Amino acid sequence: DPTSPEEVSYAAGTRTWDISVVETIPGEVHHIFGADGEGDFRIWELRYFAGYNAWFSNEIYHGTTTGSARGICLHGGLALLAMEELGLSIFDVSTLSSPYEAGQVDTPGDARAVATDGDYAYVADWRAGLQVIDITDPSAPVLVAAYDTDGISDGIDYRDGLVYLADHAGGLKVFDVSDPADPQLVGQLDTPYANSVLATDDYIYVADRDWGLVVAEAE
Repeated sequence: DPTSPEEVSYAAGTRTWDISVVETIPGEVHHIFGADGEGDFRIWELRYFAGYNAWFSNEIYHGTTTGSARGICLHGGLALLAMEELGLSIFDVSTLSSPYEAGQVDTPGDARAVATDGDYAYVADWRAGLQVIDITDPSAPVLVAAYDTDGISDGIDYRDGLVYLADHAGGLKVFDVSDPADPQLVGQLDTPYANSVLATDDYIYVADRDWGLVVAEAE
C-alpha cells in the first residue's frame, strides 16, 4: 500500500549510496546489490517465509575493494560499480556467494554513477562529465568517448538510446547515444542542483538538492 509503507526487514550496511535489485523468485526472493561506500560491495538476499508470514534478509556477500563504491547497475551476470577516483569496476556475479572483479578501467574524473545498455556503460564522472565505456570484453573495458559538461555529473540513467545526466548546477542534460562513440547533447533542463535522475517512457524524474523532486515530460 503506497500510502502506508512499512519496514519489513533490515540489513546493515556502512554507507550505502546505491542499490540494484533483482526479483529472483516473484513474491519470494529478491537479491539486492549495494555500492556501500568506503570500498565495500555487498549482496543481500531478501526472502519471504510463508510459515512466519514475514520477510527476512541476510548478507550473502561482502567484499572490500579499494576506492569508494558510489554507484551500481546490473548487466546480465555482471555488476558495474562506479568507484569514484578508481573509475569503473566490473564484477562477475554469476555466483552470488563468490563474485570476483573481472575488469577495471580508470576514468579521468571520479565515477559517481553508472548506467548500461548492450555493450556500453555510461558513467557520470563528476568534473569530467559523461564517459562512455565499451564493455564488450568485461576483462578489458575501454573508454571510447567523453563529453565534458559545464556542471558536475553525479547521476545517470539510460533509456531508449538516450542518456540522462544529472549535472548539479548544470541541471539535467540529455544525450543521444545512438552512436556511443559520439554522444550528442540534444536537450537540457535548467534546475538549481540536479543530483540524480530516473527516466521512464513518459516522464523524467530528477532529485534536485534545492527544488526537491522535479518531474519533466519526455517528448
